[in-house]
Amino acid sequence: MTNRRGYLAATLCILLAAAALSAQDTMWPGGSYDPDVPTPESILGYKIGKQHTPHYLIEKFIFAIEQASDRVVVREIGKTHQGRSQYYVVISSPANIARLDEIRAQTRKLADPGLGADEMANIVASLPATVMVNCGVHGNEGTAHESGLRTIYQLAAGTDAKTLEVLDNVVTLVNPVLNPDGHDRYVNFINGYIVSQENPNTDSMEHSEPWPGGRTNAYYFDLNRDWFLLTQPESIHRMIEYHRWLPQVAPDLHEMGTNSTF
Repeated sequence: MTNRRGYLAATLCILLAAAALSAQDTMWPGGSYDPDVPTPESILGYKIGKQHTPHYLIEKFIFAIEQASDRVVVREIGKTHQGRSQYYVVISSPANIARLDEIRAQTRKLADPGLGADEMANIVASLPATVMVNCGVHGNEGTAHESGLRTIYQLAAGTDAKTLEVLDNVVTLVNPVLNPDGHDRYVNFINGYIVSQENPNTDSMEHSEPWPGGRTNAYYFDLNRDWFLLTQPESIHRMIEYHRWLPQVAPDLHEMGTNSTF
């Protein structure tokens, strides 16, 4: 990965932070968007951030974006204990999407310890960086999932120069929800308590998630403790996809507590 592509991979991480923090439709200064790609609000029925998005709407969103944009491919990677599908949304320029299998094979080749210096230099010179974004290994860390959806839309529809530069130089894979079973458990709770007026008081019922909560998966396993042992299907599926790509950058989006920064 060249220094330029490394810079653009870092720019993508800034986009992720902007997605988590922005309350506006335009998450990038001076942003503009392809009108043929539906807005999140037109698909979900509300602006991202107004409420928590359940799994069935996440599926509706990513498939609508895939259908509308030649920058997007959706790949199903497996199912959870409760039968919910897991996905990676692959986003890049149409030219990169057209040679995705070649890019993936060459990206994996870079991890070969026997690769010669000349061949490595040739691959790096012709290859976009690969960034794998994982959202919400804990199902009740809701901003991770919503920022993932905003990032997908930005890269699929953005027409500003910076977004186009990222698309040309980076292949981005977004898993919008690592823990679909726990996430839906949390969404069903929180959307049932939030009404027209949110209550910031920490003693409010909307801030008192009942057992078992949404942090864990269907069998109450904390998937953030399963990256290495791989005892749960959600972990196994995402690590199979990780090893299919061997990306250069793999941010894992968490929250750090209700009164903490990201």
